[in-house]
Amino acid sequence: MTEEILVEPRPSQPPGGEDSVRFVWRLSIAHVEVGGPFASFPGVDRVMVLMDGTGLDLRIGAAEWTRVDRPFASLAFAGETPVECRLIDSELRSEAQLTTPPEAASSIGVAGFEPTTS
Repeated sequence: MTEEILVEPRPSQPPGGEDSVRFVWRLSIAHVEVGGPFASFPGVDRVMVLMDGTGLDLRIGAAEWTRVDRPFASLAFAGETPVECRLIDSELRSEAQLTTPPEAASSIGVAGFEPTTS
């Protein structure tokens, strides 16, 4: 389940129908209870931050699995890239920043942690 926290909507509906991105930027919290694929957001830059839980393994595109298991560890990836998720042990919460370039860009920093980019 994803809880939208803040969103800056586009001034008008973009062409392309239901699957089109309708925001310039969005901040949300995901309550992840099972593994599986991430939703696709073509043309969107994503930054995911582990908030709590034991963590997860992500396969982004054809890359090897990447473990995200430190609180506040972050991972950036393109929204159109297929992402598969495996939970390490139990459910978790993650924060997500989604931005649509060139209108918006996102970065995140937490003192003592370096972001991971793929």
